[in-house]
Amino acid sequence: MSLFKIPFLVSGALAAWLALTPPNPPPSPKEIVKKTGMERSFGGFVRIHALLWKVSPSRIDLVYPKTLTTSWQTSVLASISIDIQRALAQHNTSPFAERAGFGSMHDQTVHTYGPTLLFLVGWAALVLSGALRLWCYLTLGRMFTYEVTIREGHELVTRGPYAYVRHPSYAGVAFGVLGTLLLHFGPGSWFYDGGWFGTRSGLLYSVFWACMEAYVLISIMMRCPKEDELLMDQFRDEWKAWAEKVPYRICPGIF
Repeated sequence: MSLFKIPFLVSGALAAWLALTPPNPPPSPKEIVKKTGMERSFGGFVRIHALLWKVSPSRIDLVYPKTLTTSWQTSVLASISIDIQRALAQHNTSPFAERAGFGSMHDQTVHTYGPTLLFLVGWAALVLSGALRLWCYLTLGRMFTYEVTIREGHELVTRGPYAYVRHPSYAGVAFGVLGTLLLHFGPGSWFYDGGWFGTRSGLLYSVFWACMEAYVLISIMMRCPKEDELLMDQFRDEWKAWAEKVPYRICPGIF
C-alpha cells in the first residue's frame, strides 16, 4: 500500500511545480504597475518559504537539495523524498534504512503509511491547481505575469477559464495551498507521523507556516479588485460587458 502512494506523491509534486513555474520572463519595469500596500512586500515574502526549510526541524536537508526558491516546490517535493524513502523502507530492512530512521516502518500499520482520505483530497487539490493554472498560462499567453502589469499591446481575454471567473489563476493558488497543507501536515506525512506536532518547535513551525500561507491568500484576494480596476480603466466598456457576464472573481456563485 505504501508503494501505491508513490505515484500520487510524484504527480502531486509535478503539479505543484507546474503551478508555480512562471510561463514568461519577468516583465519590463515600465510594464509593472506601481506597488502599493501589501503588494510592496508580497513578491519577496513568498520566498521566505524556501529559507524556512533550511531551519526546519526535520531531516529534509539530508535527502533533498536546498536550491528551490518557491514554497510549494520545496515543501511538496521535500515531503515526497521522505515519503518515498519511507515507502521503500517498509519493504527494506537494510542498514541504510535503519540509520535513516525508517527501519521501524515494519512496525507501522498500512493505514498510517498508505494513502489516507485527507492525503487523496490534498493530492487532488494539487493536481487541480496545476491543471487550472496551466490552463490560465495557455489562455493568457505572454500576458500572464506574476506581477501586476499592463503589457504593451495588452488584450482583454475572456475565453477559457476566464469565461467562468475573472481571476481563475488565484483559484489555482487556493487549491495549491490546500493541497500542500494536507500533504505536508496531514496524517501519513513525515511531519505528522514524525511527531513534530507534539514538540514546541514543530508546533511553532506549523503555526508560522500556516500564517505565511494565510498572508499569501489574503494578498491575492486584495489583488483582485486592483487588477479589476486596472483592466476597467484600460478597456472600459469591453471590461464592463465582461464583468456583467462573469460577475464572480474566483469562485462561481461565492466570490
